Amino acid sequence: MATTWNVYLEARGELSEAKIDKIIDELERGYSPSVSGGPGFPTFGLTITVSAASASASATKAIDVLSKVHPVNWRDIVKMEVQRQANLEKDLKRPTFPELVGVSETAGILHVSRQRVWEIAQQGRLPTPLAKLKAGPIWKKAAILAFAEDWARVRKNGRPRKRIKKTA
Repeated sequence: MATTWNVYLEARGELSEAKIDKIIDELERGYSPSVSGGPGFPTFGLTITVSAASASASATKAIDVLSKVHPVNWRDIVKMEVQRQANLEKDLKRPTFPELVGVSETAGILHVSRQRVWEIAQQGRLPTPLAKLKAGPIWKKAAILAFAEDWARVRKNGRPRKRIKKTA
């Protein structure tokens, strides 16, 4: 049974703008091509969609398809990635940048005031921020959530009790 595969090839060789246009025009029907590189680049990349029974069969088919529009052989390939189309679609939905939080969001996670977040940060108890902006520090949300778990175990709510000195 054939599966739809997304194949990325990176090969040695410089492509002119005209050659890139030719590759895209000739592969447009049936392969959904994307080409990277161009004049001045020592390599070029080609991403196409193929139907094949296995990953290895899709890799071979991708080389064959490219060879019909541009001379290339296995020795020219410097990188190849083969992925099921369904997996690629899942990967594309996944965020590429971590969730970030500032002082206000951190205060909400820790159930404290923004002022208290500043105090905890100044004491060096919060994770190191990714950046310090004019608006304040920003952290990875995952780091703050991990901190919050540990902090909840050792945190004591309310004000500390006053210690009364006993007089004799």
